This record gives sequence, C-alpha cells and structure tokens, in this order.
Amino acid sequence: MSQQSMIMEVNRNLFLMAKWTRPGMGVYKCNTDGSSKDNLNISTTAFCVRNDRGELVVAQARKLDICTALEAEVQAFKEGLTYCLNHHYIPLIMETDSLIIKKILDGIWEVPWNISGEIRALKRDLKFIDATVVHTYREGNKLADFLSNVVANVAGPQLIQFNNFQELPIQTKTIMNMDKASTPNFRTKKGQNNNTDTSHRD
Repeated sequence: MSQQSMIMEVNRNLFLMAKWTRPGMGVYKCNTDGSSKDNLNISTTAFCVRNDRGELVVAQARKLDICTALEAEVQAFKEGLTYCLNHHYIPLIMETDSLIIKKILDGIWEVPWNISGEIRALKRDLKFIDATVVHTYREGNKLADFLSNVVANVAGPQLIQFNNFQELPIQTKTIMNMDKASTPNFRTKKGQNNNTDTSHRD
C-alpha cells in the first residue's frame, strides 16, 4: 500500500466529514440550532434559510429565558419552520444537528413531557406540507450554530436578523461562502472538531 493510500485509510478510520449541501432545484433549506448557556444564564435559538443556489434568504437569532438545551433546540426548529410556512418557503428541508429531535419527529424515540406540546404542533405542521427533516453534524450546521453563539454575546438586542448576505458579520460571510462551495469540515469519530477553519470554535 502506498503512503498516500495509507494516509487516506487512516483518515477514513479517524475522521467523519460533514458539510452543508445545497437543496435541490426549487427547494429551500432551513438550518436550526438552539443552545443553553449556563455561564451566561441565557438560552438562544437561531435559524437560517437558503435557496437552491446556496444564497441567504434570511437568518435570525434570539435570546430566550434560560431553559434546557433540548427545549432551545425545539424552539429553534419551531421558529425556523414557522417562518418558512409564513413566507411560503416550500418545498423545504429542515436540517438540525439535534439527533434527538430527528428521532422524536420520526417517531423512533419517546417524547419528553416538557416538549410534548411543541412536538405535537411540529408534527401537525409537517404533516400537511412538502417538508423533510434531516439530521446533520454540528460541523455541517455551522451558520446556525455560529449565529446562536453570536446573539448570546451581543449586549442589548434580544433578536438579530439578516435579510441578505451583505448584512452578515464578516465571520458569518466566511461560513456562508464555505457552505456555498460545499467545503468539507472534519470531526474525529469521538466527536472532536478538527476543522482548521478558525472562524468557528466549539
């Protein structure tokens, strides 16, 4: 086996590749992320909607009262889906890095009591529209993840919204461009992020 082949084999064994991919023609994709930051005593949500060319339609992030990480993830998913429904961004791919939400919405895992009402509402909305729920790794969900962290550290505004690429912060533009080019991000199979791009930090 050549040295290059050995390196490729080692990489396959150690790393997983995750990247944002464009939806099919005429389809929108909404990425969502929610987080709970005990050190700041706040929780946050974020979602971003892009079209089939990878162009930004809208991105929004806001602060919540402190809640669990799962509750924040559900709220982010709800806000993204509601926005897309209200603005007729259909057909739609809802992409989340929460495997729990994906499994719950698929009916594979039981619904925790504290999010049961929200899950019922989400299932009802999803049932009657052309929408698909997809799970991705956090490294494939970098824009929503980054915005969720941005709003947590911004003094003042409870909600921030960007309606086009030009309005985005510089670091966010970098993520957008990398996503649009389907630039891969790598993580070890133990879940550690090994992406060399320093615009995003876990």
